[in-house]
Amino acid sequence: MEAAYFSAAIPEPYRILGLELKPLSLGRYKTLKRFGCAFVADGEAKATVQDLLLGLVVCSTRVDEFLVSLRSGEAEKDIRRWGRKVCPFAWLGMLPYIGKYWRKNHSFNIVEKMGLFKSYLEEGSKAPKYWDESTDNRQSGAHWSHSLEVTLRGELGWTEEEINESPLTKALADYFRYAESNGLVRLMTEDEIAMIETMETSNGT
Repeated sequence: MEAAYFSAAIPEPYRILGLELKPLSLGRYKTLKRFGCAFVADGEAKATVQDLLLGLVVCSTRVDEFLVSLRSGEAEKDIRRWGRKVCPFAWLGMLPYIGKYWRKNHSFNIVEKMGLFKSYLEEGSKAPKYWDESTDNRQSGAHWSHSLEVTLRGELGWTEEEINESPLTKALADYFRYAESNGLVRLMTEDEIAMIETMETSNGT
């Protein structure tokens, strides 16, 4: 479990379309949610190239700097300017009609980049594996990100800077360790995780 924690604290870097992405953080996740990025939708949603461009700009920028840029109108200009550069047809509403043409005449596959960004989000939001030890079956109506932030701020003393910029995987690791210390969960050992993965593999899941 120690190795998993250190990986959560310092995740592998991602670079997509020339932008080096910062670690997915709770602050960046909330920003994506606030501006309707389909990649983080709770239900079914089809992500577009515009969603990808928004996601890349948000996730390659400090949260406070992005919000300042947004208020000034510069963020939207930057997204559109960059969008025209890397994928001009997307802004003309023509993307569904140019699949083969685009792949033939450009050096990257936009579907591949969208898949890579999805992997970035999935890797960046992995929670520790655990056993539920709670006897309370009641479910909160709050969004999980809200519950996480309340605990990080109120119980663990996280600052706004840490919430905005620290890796979400570290936030989740700290959250579940706190839950374990209060008897709500028990974090799985490496042997337990390996056993479950072996069983899943043998069952073809």
